Amino acid sequence: MENCAANAKALAQAIVDTGRFKLLSKEVGVPVVAFSLKDRSEHDEFEIADGLRRYGWTVPAYTMAPDAEKVSLLRVVVREDFSRSLGERLVTDLKRVLQSLDGQPSKLIQAVTAAVQEKHPELAHKGSVTAGDVKKSAAFDEGIRNHVHRKKHSGHKKHALAKTNGVC
Repeated sequence: MENCAANAKALAQAIVDTGRFKLLSKEVGVPVVAFSLKDRSEHDEFEIADGLRRYGWTVPAYTMAPDAEKVSLLRVVVREDFSRSLGERLVTDLKRVLQSLDGQPSKLIQAVTAAVQEKHPELAHKGSVTAGDVKKSAAFDEGIRNHVHRKKHSGHKKHALAKTNGVC
């Protein structure tokens, strides 16, 4: 248990050292590292969990219970077979996922762009319209307003289909 706790502490520190996450778990008790993004304006924990899956990791992302559903987190359970080098590999892959996500528009921008292109085909007259082109249009503003309205009235099960079932 001391080894698990030491590996969890090292993993937690490495995740915090990326500068992108805040730690939600405590150092004492079960060796679990729970963390969430400091800034969710572009991407969220579910996108990170999906990205990590491409590297073979199963790091579940969760939303909290009702009345705290705006909080989402990623969780890693440090078991006996979770070595320090395995933790270092996880952090390396986490950084790769973050770098990849930073190079693409947020899911909101992608979803609204697709919806606007479908509803306003005249925006795609060049054959290939970018998210930047769509963002400059009045139709995009309308799409954002509609998305925000739907989000406010959709309840706390926003990510119910995106949750993972595996355990890391």
